[in-house]
Amino acid sequence: MTIRGFKAYLDGTIGSRTASMKEDFLPGRDGTTTRGLLREGVENGGLLAHVRDAQRAGMQVIAHAIGDAANKYLLDTLAEVWGNQPARLVRARARSEHAQHLGAEEIARFGSMGVIASMQPLHKADDGRYAEGYIGEARSRTSYAFKDLLDAGAVLVFGSDWPVVSLNPWLGIDAAVTGRLLDSDETWMTHQNITVGEALRCYTSRAAYGVGAEDEIGKIEAGFRADFVILSASPFDPGVNLRTIQSMATYVEGRCVFSRP
Repeated sequence: MTIRGFKAYLDGTIGSRTASMKEDFLPGRDGTTTRGLLREGVENGGLLAHVRDAQRAGMQVIAHAIGDAANKYLLDTLAEVWGNQPARLVRARARSEHAQHLGAEEIARFGSMGVIASMQPLHKADDGRYAEGYIGEARSRTSYAFKDLLDAGAVLVFGSDWPVVSLNPWLGIDAAVTGRLLDSDETWMTHQNITVGEALRCYTSRAAYGVGAEDEIGKIEAGFRADFVILSASPFDPGVNLRTIQSMATYVEGRCVFSRP
């Protein structure tokens, strides 16, 4: 086991209206509104002290930040600790976990600062069913900004957030590539869709980079661990239903650990 870093929590979630946002959520059923909140201990130097400790120890900063205000606070803190040294910040591999509801300013800064946007695309399939009722259509256009982040030169990595949602990566790939909502063929914010190839890279080689293991895993290449799957269908087939792809065999370090009849 290798300890890579520590995880901090900056805010809550959009569904509970506790994600920290720059502007108010739309009014709730009782007519009240809020901008969410930052978790206890984040402000007044709390997060800053932890990030400085991580820098001194050479540890990776991994921070739960969902709202645009929370992500701005994280980026500001990272900039304060690493100063005008983006190359050192890139080596530090700082990650925003979720980075779901961003503004144009934050998207650009992910690209310029080299901070990793660690996202879970299946959440888009879930949140897309109600997000506009919480933050409106305009802010939703830069939510789950997969394409905008890649266009800005940001490092985008994907994972599952299991057990909150399914750990099946093909459901997440489908959400990132098609914009389909959960258990539906309805789509949402398809201008943020990315290609199958990009989605696969986000789940494999870029995810390996996100944990500092890009020289060991994430590719089928000489010198890497022989981790691979044999699939029931090609994800590059234009007619394939990405949601139904299954592993027929799974190999870990060259050993078959699972096979389907």
